[in-house]
Amino acid sequence: MVDDIKFQLISKYHPIKYNPTDIELKDILIEQIEYLLSKSGISIDKFNLPQMTVRYKLDSTNTLIQDELNYNANDLEEQANKLYLQLNDDQKKAFHLIVNSVINKESNFFFVSGHGGTGKTFLWNTIVSFLRAKKEIVLTVASSGVASLLLPNGRTAHSRFRIPVDIDELSLCDIKHGTKLAELLIETSLIIWDEALMTNRQCFEALDRTLRDILSEKYINAIDKPFGVFTHGQLYVAISRMNIIPIAELRPGRYDYMICVRISRIWEFRGTNEDDNIKHLDLVLLDQKGDAIYAEIPPDAIPLLNQYLQEGNIVYISKITVNNAKPSYRAVDVIGKIIAVSNAAMISTSSSDYRMRRIVKLQDLSGKTIDLSLSGKRAVEFDGETILEVGQNNHIIAIFVGTSMKILKGTYEFLSGTTACRWYINENDIPEIKMFQKCLPPHADPIQKLYLQSDEDMQRSIEHKTLAELKEIDPFVDKDEKYQCTATIIGIQERKTWCYQACKLCNCKMIWDGSILKCKKENCPCRQYEYKYKIPFIANDGTASLELVLFEKKGTELIGRTAETMKRQYDINQTPPEIKAWIGHKFTFIVKVLPNITINADEPSFEVLTIKERFGRQHSSQGFKATKNLPISSSSSQQLHNLPPLVPILSKKIQHEIEPPQDIQSMEVEPYNLETSTLSGKRAYEDPNSTDQVNN
Repeated sequence: MVDDIKFQLISKYHPIKYNPTDIELKDILIEQIEYLLSKSGISIDKFNLPQMTVRYKLDSTNTLIQDELNYNANDLEEQANKLYLQLNDDQKKAFHLIVNSVINKESNFFFVSGHGGTGKTFLWNTIVSFLRAKKEIVLTVASSGVASLLLPNGRTAHSRFRIPVDIDELSLCDIKHGTKLAELLIETSLIIWDEALMTNRQCFEALDRTLRDILSEKYINAIDKPFGVFTHGQLYVAISRMNIIPIAELRPGRYDYMICVRISRIWEFRGTNEDDNIKHLDLVLLDQKGDAIYAEIPPDAIPLLNQYLQEGNIVYISKITVNNAKPSYRAVDVIGKIIAVSNAAMISTSSSDYRMRRIVKLQDLSGKTIDLSLSGKRAVEFDGETILEVGQNNHIIAIFVGTSMKILKGTYEFLSGTTACRWYINENDIPEIKMFQKCLPPHADPIQKLYLQSDEDMQRSIEHKTLAELKEIDPFVDKDEKYQCTATIIGIQERKTWCYQACKLCNCKMIWDGSILKCKKENCPCRQYEYKYKIPFIANDGTASLELVLFEKKGTELIGRTAETMKRQYDINQTPPEIKAWIGHKFTFIVKVLPNITINADEPSFEVLTIKERFGRQHSSQGFKATKNLPISSSSSQQLHNLPPLVPILSKKIQHEIEPPQDIQSMEVEPYNLETSTLSGKRAYEDPNSTDQVNN
């Protein structure tokens, strides 16, 4: 139906080269659908269809607007076609330049000058006929009464715009807000002003100031936008009547939208390491109806736009790319009474990174509580000490915006506040805080101080064990314990690959189900994967040999390249030399036992959580010989005759058949894209800004 409308419009204006805009096609389509439904006695309002633009819904009670639209469109179309055929090349160039500016809602100045008899008036008549046939409002004015008679429906400028006779530097036109003339100017697409050289400069400036004032009702930042109504010479001016789309009507797949929004919040996204370069600038945008959307600005565009990007600014944004919202990101705003605050401490995340953390405990009016975990710079910026001091005798009410809900290990629910988070404390000019205060008793219980143990303190308390002692650990009982060990990498498991196909949604291993590759996690619909590290190093400390596995995060940290990039160069069954190069190096690791040990396993495997210290390559005189691709299997016992024997890992208390532990449940995080951060499919216990996960 749209293709047919487009074909009819192009044929209608032939030989004029006319290309209908998407907005025009949409409006005509809705108009035709409305007509077809009305013939059956059905209202189009019953269907969830987009609305037509403003220019198709003009006020029928405004006689000035009706006079400017009361033309025979068919006669004007025929006249425009005849006049266009008589234009010369220069006139056609000017015609298309001006007409396209009006159709595309661009705000421009156009100066047309020439000697008498060169065809200026002829060009004007062609443009006016074409645009009025398309139901565009064109105002034609001139500096003198005689010149105005040569223009179609022409008027003098003083008469049309009510320009004062006694004019000065601060004069305004006598046009009031809300009047019919003001509404006409708002809906006007083009002003043609003939014999501009005969008019005082102050007349143009008075009209300029008046238009800024009138149009500011419709376009909020019109006061800063040049409308270009003062000039020298004969001119055409395309009035700024932009097609502003509400946020609620944005649809994915298009890039030519124009929106007018207020910047509610703005923050920088740098990934898991806040010292890294900016990956993108994130914003929360609000329109006049109160609808909100999350937006990202790429780093290369930030310097060009930075002067406009301030919280509270009202901006126009055009040619934006609209994407589907990520279901894993839902921003949460919360209000509550602060009842406890912790110190800020450096804590390791589930992806083995380190970030500052602070816990704030909130309580609502019903007495329910929830923990808010502030991380990174937000943990440092929150003045917990002042809150504790003031909160000994006073209620502290806070609103935290831009948080996200997390669930750890399926049971512990908490809010996470990262770079997107803001807070407002005891600001009684905010109605919600004022109302919350009124519902509280006069007496305030003192805010409690919580102690958050730093990772450095935790590491001091982590027990150091030899590899022989680690072999005695029960993987089912001690699966959550962390240990330190110091050992040298002496080889790599030959019977295992150095990477695996990881599900892009939940990071679990992909397996073949017949001819289909699917995620091994039950009910996971994802069929896409990427390669992640799972490097099965063999380590020895003189007491025993043990498998220590490095997953993607620690593997990338050690190797310096991701598994995905490494896989492009090496086969999955061919251990890359960049990995083999670490054989013979000594480290102090923090490890934990992998939970996926089966009942028939010969020995436990441990995941490397942290590379605490590096000692460099060890020489054979120091007690170890670097070997490559050293397998641990029954067929390689002769190679390992100098190493301590492997010991079984079954619990000493359990000697019958045991069911292996279930995988940790994963879930969709409900926090901010807005497409636009990459939180989709993260495990609930992961840091929201982390891009890598550990597959257990």
